[in-house]
Amino acid sequence: MEKYECGISFRHPPRSIRANEPLHVKSNFYVVNLNSFDPNHMDYRMDYYLMHFWETSSNDCEKYKEIFTMANETVVINENYLIPKSLFALFWIPDTILAQSKSVMNTFGEIPNEFVEISFRETKCEMTYFSSYAFIDNIREGYHDTIIEWQAYRRSFISLDLKVKRQFGHHLMNDYAPMACIVMSSFAAFWLQEASERITLSITSLLALITQANEARAEMPDISYITALDHWVNFCLFLSFLSLCFVVTIEYWKYAYLSNFAECIYSQAFALISEPI
Repeated sequence: MEKYECGISFRHPPRSIRANEPLHVKSNFYVVNLNSFDPNHMDYRMDYYLMHFWETSSNDCEKYKEIFTMANETVVINENYLIPKSLFALFWIPDTILAQSKSVMNTFGEIPNEFVEISFRETKCEMTYFSSYAFIDNIREGYHDTIIEWQAYRRSFISLDLKVKRQFGHHLMNDYAPMACIVMSSFAAFWLQEASERITLSITSLLALITQANEARAEMPDISYITALDHWVNFCLFLSFLSLCFVVTIEYWKYAYLSNFAECIYSQAFALISEPI
């Protein structure tokens, strides 16, 4: 026990209502709000309440009430005592440790250490001094095997995993849908009649797709691994470039076919002209 201005504090764990049983503590974790998401640092802010419940013996409850009556800041509502934060150090609270947290507070131990200071100036101890001589052969030294037993405790803990899911609608309407429309418009170049129009539409679609991809990547955090958006952008670029290659290949075959056809017509016409009448 420790002395305080408002009374006596009991920092030791309270006793259970059942004999020879450990104290059972129930914990409730209420998440109030999740905000301040930072995708660059993979960080967020969480507001929560952590509540502990346990049942103790009536003797401990009377001691608690005694402390409450000594404290002027305690408020009683419907036989429930509201303790201010300044009096938390007077009572035993289960150790609460957050493994992943920015700010960590040192919690109190279950049983605090007790230090005793002994002054040699104020302590009187009667001692008798005498001299003794012994030869080395008469000194015997023995060893005994000592078994050290360690008392093990079982510690219970609560594991909480928060899985944050990103909303897909924003990227679907701003990134995926426009890129899909650009790719489909690039394949529409096959139905155009003029070669210049086909090539112009294919190149314009490819440049627009590159611009859209750069804007989409600018909204994402700078990371060193490949995301699903990168796979989609590369796939759209491949399709758009493939459509441009198809247009160029078709125009080349068309030009080669027309050249061969014109050469055949020219050779046949020249043969008809060169024949004697």
